[in-house]
This record gives sequence, structure tokens and C-alpha cells, in this order.
Amino acid sequence: MPLASDLIGLGAGSPLLAARTAIGGTGPLTITPAGTTLAAGTKIGATQFLVTVQASVCVTGAQALVLPSINNGDGGAWLADDYIINNQGTTSIFVFTNVTGVGISCQGSNNSKQILAPHATMTLYPVQATAGGSTTANWIGTVGN
Repeated sequence: MPLASDLIGLGAGSPLLAARTAIGGTGPLTITPAGTTLAAGTKIGATQFLVTVQASVCVTGAQALVLPSINNGDGGAWLADDYIINNQGTTSIFVFTNVTGVGISCQGSNNSKQILAPHATMTLYPVQATAGGSTTANWIGTVGN
């Protein structure tokens, strides 16, 4: 599984192209959640496509990660980008969208916050939902243990 730096080393000409093409994005692959709210959560980078919460950093109760904004140019998630979050911790973590009102359709609900249990993995994709003439960017996801 390459990171963007690996693709640049192999001759990919553009850092943006390498970041968007690499399965692992730009890294780092580990992340430390913080707080329990959208405002206090640790932000996942726009090209940080695969992150894992290590057991040693999430042991004091639920903490939060925040997904990147959708359609924010090079600084945000593009439609159909693939984000994978793994929780190796011993407590659940909260996964928030970066804006209240943008939902994550996953685990039988469509909320701006989802809970990822210990030793589970969540795969998320930003999509464009069209309903009643308006278009809204939302997230869809699936969870597996």
C-alpha cells in the first residue's frame, strides 16, 4: 500500500496527483483522537485516506475524529474519495462530519456523528445526494469488525 511519498519516489510528477492516487494518501497512518465534540476533535487530513487509532492512545473514554470538508478544492474530500478509519483502541471513538447538518449514512442512521466501536473499521465515501431539487454533499459508510 503506497503513500504519496512512495509514488513521488517512483517518478509521479505531481504531488497532488500522488496524494490522490496513493491508497494511503499522504499519511501519517496513525492518528490520535481528541475531545468529544466536533470543535475539539482531531481533524483527518484531506488526503489522509487510511488512519488507525492505536490502542495506547485511546484508553480514557470516547474521543473524536473529524472528517475533512467535502468539495473544498485541494484542501477537502472529493466525491467518491475512500476514507478508512480503524479503531485499535479499547474504547469507542466518535467520527464527526466537519459541519453540523451534513450526515453520515451508516449503521442504520444518518447523523453528523457516528460511533466506531473498539477493534472495528469504518469505510467512508463523500457523495452528492439529490432530493427534492436540492443537492447536498453527505457521507456514506460501512462498518466491520
